[in-house]
Amino acid sequence: METAVGRGRKNSRSRDILSALESRVVPLEECMGEMKETLEAIEVYMAKAFSSNMDTLQALLNIDVGKLIENNDALEARMIAMKEEN
Repeated sequence: METAVGRGRKNSRSRDILSALESRVVPLEECMGEMKETLEAIEVYMAKAFSSNMDTLQALLNIDVGKLIENNDALEARMIAMKEEN
């Protein structure tokens, strides 16, 4: 059986624990806010980097496709010339 004094100490300890936890919540919320801002900045950076890389890759691909088209046209011209010789 609990006495009034025992309940009072238990309530006091509970309040102390709750107060200690509440004092930690504010810094934790601030830290979470900072982490969210950092994550958003990283997402923006990654999107820009990806876009930049895609532009570079597209330019290189266009160059390679152009060369392949030129080679194909040259091969077709040779094939036509060979057929005309025969």
